[in-house]
Amino acid sequence: LGVALARSDRADEARAILKRLEEVRAEGWVSPVDVARVESALGNRDAALRLLRTGAEAGDFRIPSLRYGVGHLFPELEGDPEVERLIETLD
Repeated sequence: LGVALARSDRADEARAILKRLEEVRAEGWVSPVDVARVESALGNRDAALRLLRTGAEAGDFRIPSLRYGVGHLFPELEGDPEVERLIETLD
């Protein structure tokens, strides 16, 4: 929902979803990939990349799927050199 809101020019609502995700994440497991998707859709590249690295370190099961293309989850990060470096470390 946060991604859809961000991409629909409803950034304030997307940020509210992001805040809630962070609150839940502080109490338990929320995939860093889910939070990274909202950050990326909001244009927060650095935060999204930090969360993707966190997901890789935590063994998030969706991180390896980035090998097959970033655009389906993170169109804003497609072709980003830092994402490409992250993907290279997965091999």
